Amino acid sequence: MRGWAALLALLLLPEAALPDVVGFEIWPSRNADDVVSCRIELRAGQVVVVEFTGSGMPPKTPLRWPVRKPEEKVILHALQAFVGGDLPSADAYTLRVPPAPYALVSWSTTVNGKYISGFYIQNGTDVPPVLATLIDTILPGGPCEAVISAPAVLPD
Repeated sequence: MRGWAALLALLLLPEAALPDVVGFEIWPSRNADDVVSCRIELRAGQVVVVEFTGSGMPPKTPLRWPVRKPEEKVILHALQAFVGGDLPSADAYTLRVPPAPYALVSWSTTVNGKYISGFYIQNGTDVPPVLATLIDTILPGGPCEAVISAPAVLPD
Protein backbone atom coordinates (compact mmCIF):
# COMPACT_ATOMS: atom_id res chain seq x y z
CA MET A 1 0.00 0.00 0.00
CA ARG A 2 2.84 2.39 0.83
CA GLY A 3 4.31 1.77 -2.64
CA TRP A 4 1.10 2.98 -4.30
CA ALA A 5 1.01 6.05 -2.07
CA ALA A 6 4.59 6.92 -3.02
CA LEU A 7 3.86 6.44 -6.73
CA LEU A 8 0.73 8.58 -6.49
CA ALA A 9 2.68 11.31 -4.67
CA LEU A 10 5.32 11.30 -7.44
CA LEU A 11 2.68 11.55 -10.14
CA LEU A 12 1.03 14.50 -8.43
CA LEU A 13 4.25 16.50 -8.06
CA PRO A 14 4.45 19.43 -10.46
CA GLU A 15 6.82 18.92 -13.37
CA ALA A 16 9.84 21.17 -13.47
CA ALA A 17 9.63 23.38 -16.53
CA LEU A 18 12.65 23.24 -18.81
CA PRO A 19 14.51 26.54 -18.93
CA ASP A 20 15.08 28.64 -22.03
CA VAL A 21 18.86 28.55 -22.61
CA VAL A 22 21.37 30.26 -24.89
CA GLY A 23 25.00 29.26 -24.43
CA PHE A 24 28.02 30.84 -26.11
CA GLU A 25 31.48 29.43 -26.71
CA ILE A 26 33.61 32.05 -28.41
CA TRP A 27 37.10 31.22 -29.65
CA PRO A 28 38.91 34.48 -30.51
CA SER A 29 42.12 32.50 -31.17
CA ARG A 30 43.35 28.90 -31.29
CA ASN A 31 44.60 29.19 -27.70
CA ALA A 32 42.21 27.35 -25.34
CA ASP A 33 43.09 29.84 -22.58
CA ASP A 34 41.40 32.59 -24.62
CA VAL A 35 38.05 30.84 -25.09
CA VAL A 36 35.09 32.63 -23.50
CA SER A 37 32.01 30.71 -22.42
CA CYS A 38 28.74 32.03 -21.12
CA ARG A 39 25.34 30.48 -20.54
CA ILE A 40 22.18 32.53 -20.17
CA GLU A 41 19.14 30.77 -18.80
CA LEU A 42 15.59 31.97 -18.19
CA ARG A 43 14.11 29.70 -15.52
CA ALA A 44 11.13 30.13 -13.22
CA GLY A 45 11.17 33.93 -13.34
CA GLN A 46 14.93 34.20 -12.87
CA VAL A 47 17.93 34.85 -15.06
CA VAL A 48 20.68 32.32 -14.33
CA VAL A 49 24.12 33.14 -15.76
CA VAL A 50 27.48 31.40 -15.87
CA GLU A 51 30.40 33.17 -17.53
CA PHE A 52 34.08 32.17 -17.57
CA THR A 53 37.24 32.24 -19.64
CA GLY A 54 39.68 29.49 -20.49
CA SER A 55 39.19 25.78 -20.74
CA GLY A 56 38.79 25.15 -17.01
CA MET A 57 35.73 24.48 -14.93
CA PRO A 58 32.91 27.00 -14.65
CA PRO A 59 32.25 28.62 -11.28
CA LYS A 60 30.40 26.46 -8.76
CA THR A 61 27.63 28.97 -8.20
CA PRO A 62 25.91 30.75 -11.09
CA LEU A 63 24.69 34.32 -10.83
CA ARG A 64 20.90 34.59 -10.35
CA TRP A 65 18.45 37.45 -10.20
CA PRO A 66 14.75 38.05 -10.84
CA VAL A 67 14.19 38.58 -14.54
CA ARG A 68 13.31 42.10 -15.66
CA LYS A 69 11.12 42.72 -18.73
CA PRO A 70 13.96 43.98 -21.00
CA GLU A 71 16.04 40.89 -20.13
CA GLU A 72 13.17 38.52 -20.77
CA LYS A 73 12.47 40.27 -24.06
CA VAL A 74 16.04 39.91 -25.41
CA ILE A 75 16.30 36.26 -24.34
CA LEU A 76 13.02 35.36 -26.02
CA HIS A 77 13.88 37.47 -29.08
CA ALA A 78 17.15 35.55 -29.54
CA LEU A 79 15.38 32.21 -29.14
CA GLN A 80 12.71 33.33 -31.59
CA ALA A 81 15.46 34.01 -34.16
CA PHE A 82 16.63 30.39 -33.82
CA VAL A 83 13.18 28.80 -33.76
CA GLY A 84 11.95 30.94 -36.67
CA GLY A 85 15.03 30.14 -38.77
CA ASP A 86 16.38 33.71 -38.95
CA LEU A 87 19.60 32.26 -37.48
CA PRO A 88 20.33 28.89 -39.10
CA SER A 89 20.83 25.97 -36.75
CA ALA A 90 22.61 22.68 -37.17
CA ASP A 91 22.13 19.54 -35.16
CA ALA A 92 24.98 17.93 -33.28
CA TYR A 93 25.49 15.25 -35.93
CA THR A 94 26.15 17.67 -38.81
CA LEU A 95 28.06 20.31 -36.85
CA ARG A 96 31.45 21.26 -38.30
CA VAL A 97 33.65 23.60 -36.28
CA PRO A 98 35.76 26.02 -38.36
CA PRO A 99 39.26 27.09 -37.37
CA ALA A 100 39.43 29.92 -34.83
CA PRO A 101 38.24 32.61 -34.56
CA TYR A 102 34.66 31.36 -34.39
CA ALA A 103 31.52 31.52 -32.27
CA LEU A 104 29.41 28.50 -31.34
CA VAL A 105 25.98 29.08 -29.83
CA SER A 106 23.86 26.31 -28.36
CA TRP A 107 20.21 26.95 -27.62
CA SER A 108 17.18 25.12 -26.27
CA THR A 109 13.58 26.01 -25.54
CA THR A 110 10.11 24.52 -25.41
CA VAL A 111 7.60 25.33 -28.13
CA ASN A 112 4.03 24.03 -27.91
CA GLY A 113 5.10 21.58 -25.21
CA LYS A 114 7.93 20.15 -27.32
CA TYR A 115 11.60 20.55 -26.39
CA ILE A 116 13.73 21.80 -29.28
CA SER A 117 17.40 22.68 -29.49
CA GLY A 118 20.19 23.37 -31.92
CA PHE A 119 23.58 24.87 -32.59
CA TYR A 120 24.55 27.99 -34.49
CA ILE A 121 28.14 28.30 -35.64
CA GLN A 122 29.95 31.00 -37.56
CA ASN A 123 33.41 32.12 -38.58
CA GLY A 124 34.69 35.12 -36.63
CA THR A 125 33.37 36.71 -33.47
CA ASP A 126 31.04 39.25 -35.10
CA VAL A 127 27.86 37.67 -33.77
CA PRO A 128 24.54 38.74 -35.30
CA PRO A 129 22.92 41.82 -33.72
CA VAL A 130 20.20 39.82 -31.96
CA LEU A 131 22.89 37.82 -30.11
CA ALA A 132 25.04 40.89 -29.45
CA THR A 133 21.99 42.55 -27.88
CA LEU A 134 21.41 39.51 -25.69
CA ILE A 135 24.99 39.61 -24.40
CA ASP A 136 25.04 43.41 -24.02
CA THR A 137 21.79 43.36 -22.02
CA ILE A 138 22.43 40.38 -19.75
CA LEU A 139 26.24 40.43 -19.43
CA PRO A 140 27.39 44.04 -19.87
CA GLY A 141 31.09 44.55 -19.26
CA GLY A 142 31.86 40.85 -19.00
CA PRO A 143 34.22 38.62 -20.96
CA CYS A 144 31.55 37.61 -23.50
CA GLU A 145 30.81 41.23 -24.35
CA ALA A 146 34.53 41.94 -24.65
CA VAL A 147 35.10 39.31 -27.38
CA ILE A 148 32.12 40.06 -29.62
CA SER A 149 32.34 42.93 -32.02
CA ALA A 150 28.90 43.30 -33.60
CA PRO A 151 26.67 46.25 -32.66
CA ALA A 152 23.67 45.54 -30.47
CA VAL A 153 20.19 46.33 -31.74
CA LEU A 154 17.27 46.46 -29.33
CA PRO A 155 14.28 44.29 -30.30
CA ASP A 156 10.98 45.90 -31.28
